[in-house]
Amino acid sequence: MKFFKKRSVALILCVLVVLGSTVLNTRWKLGDDCEELDALFRSKDGIAVQLETLQEQADVLASVAEANEIDAAALRSASEEMLEALSQGSYGAAKLYRCYTRLRTELSNIRQALLSAQLSEQHSATANRSLEAIESAKTALNASEYNKQMDSFLSRNGSSFTRLLASIAGIRLPEVFA
Repeated sequence: MKFFKKRSVALILCVLVVLGSTVLNTRWKLGDDCEELDALFRSKDGIAVQLETLQEQADVLASVAEANEIDAAALRSASEEMLEALSQGSYGAAKLYRCYTRLRTELSNIRQALLSAQLSEQHSATANRSLEAIESAKTALNASEYNKQMDSFLSRNGSSFTRLLASIAGIRLPEVFA
């Protein structure tokens, strides 16, 4: 018992208790905020669902393009990259945004090629439905609450000290989709 009566031991124990409680508090409070943002990212109107829609519609347009002898290899590649990024267990918003940017560019290229091609009535209707779904998904992405909530989250939790605590507590901070 004399061991615990030493000032150095008492000081070390106090520091450990304070650090431990700080890490646990960070884990609970910051962890909850991060989980809420992740749920918003994956929600019905969230970014992940809209990206899945874009990826699916990209495949539809690629099929229409290939059926009309238009090279859609770049679009297929961008679509596969998006599918791979979406299929990973945890979303990295920054990586998904890079994939989205590439997919958006390739969709625009294929759109131009399809508009200048002579499509059958069936292919034209399929392409138009797909392009409408793509525009709807893009609009939903632009209107998403995720980045607004991220701005609020970062204004409260954007300090390097918070990042350090999150790292110590084993919390992966969410990323801005931009």
